[in-house]
Amino acid sequence: MPEDPVPSTNQPIIELRDVERHYMTGKEVVRAIDGIDLTIKTGEFTVITGASGSGKSTLLNLMGLLDSPTSGEVIIHGKAGSTLSHKEKSRIRLRKIGFIFQFFNLQNNLNALENVMIPYWMAGHTRRESEERARELLERVGLGNRIGHLPSELSGGQQQRVAIARALVNFPAVVLADEPTGNLDSHTTEEIIELFKRLNLEGQTIMMVTHEKNLTEKTGRTIELLDGRIRDDHSR
Repeated sequence: MPEDPVPSTNQPIIELRDVERHYMTGKEVVRAIDGIDLTIKTGEFTVITGASGSGKSTLLNLMGLLDSPTSGEVIIHGKAGSTLSHKEKSRIRLRKIGFIFQFFNLQNNLNALENVMIPYWMAGHTRRESEERARELLERVGLGNRIGHLPSELSGGQQQRVAIARALVNFPAVVLADEPTGNLDSHTTEEIIELFKRLNLEGQTIMMVTHEKNLTEKTGRTIELLDGRIRDDHSR
């Protein structure tokens, strides 16, 4: 099946239209996301920040089709999430969205090469093609000499680089990163942010959740959440 076309520069990749996400805690309604309108365009490097409990991770999960809104609409690559089947959502997550997490989420029994190649293989490519693509990306993130190492044999920063390579393997329209530096020291954090900036300069769209306000100075756009709403949205 042919791939959907990637939006041209400055075209919307993700749109949220009056999105709300509510949870029940006992008899109390928690408004994790409370009416958000938002557009993410091709080529943007956007940081989502805010205090703990402001709705950052919930918003990212909605944008990545890992969660569904209570009301409103999430549109990914021109397709409304409410119209997609579970299988169609899984396909979009595999082929159009790259995910990066704070705790890396690598398979401990697989080496770096295998961790990166699995999503490409799952997308229908041969093992040889998958290995070649994984090698290319591990070289790109500076781990060409670590492809045979297990996660336990890599530092935290190296594991996150593997996770970044894995997120990029299927040429995603957008990378969603949830606190990707939250488990790293300051020096390694700087290295990872510089890697993100380089990838963005090469055209990769990136959305990153962080509680570290100093990182907002290093990206093009900052969205601050407060109590599930957008308190501030500005570009540099």
